[in-house]
Amino acid sequence: MLNPAKIHFSRTADAGYVFDAQAIEVTIFNRRGGTVWRKLREDQSAPILWQGLDLTGLRVEIGSYTCKIRYLHQDVYYPFVFAG
Repeated sequence: MLNPAKIHFSRTADAGYVFDAQAIEVTIFNRRGGTVWRKLREDQSAPILWQGLDLTGLRVEIGSYTCKIRYLHQDVYYPFVFAG
């Protein structure tokens, strides 16, 4: 089981959201539960990065979202506010 106090992602000014390097998949959901973005980790040495774009490549609206971070043996859900 993962440490509940662990930081699973961080926001950087120029790169967007950087997720824990142990995450194998990240999905971003809107308030209605629709999938906004999804990424599987392709490179084992690099963390997953989300730059605030949806599946079509457009910038998402400012607002509330939930991210699902999938690890090998556990999924973690975090609500967050995307502020652009």
